[in-house]
Amino acid sequence: MRITHQSETIQLSWQRGYESPRLAPEVRFQQPFDEENAAELRWYLEDYLKFPYGIFPDNAVKIEQKLQHWGQQP
Repeated sequence: MRITHQSETIQLSWQRGYESPRLAPEVRFQQPFDEENAAELRWYLEDYLKFPYGIFPDNAVKIEQKLQHWGQQP
């Protein structure tokens, strides 16, 4: 599965084996995070899981609290 983000839309596509890719209709999408929050989320999902030691758990707790807040926003 692939998610393609272009300006204000996203589109899902998927491919099974050597079949031609199938495309879902494009939908409007507005980035819900500013640059700082997007960087924190990326760090948590990509980097922290690889190295959850040292001072990093303290940073992760702060982001986990933000995750709950982000999930409750409309």
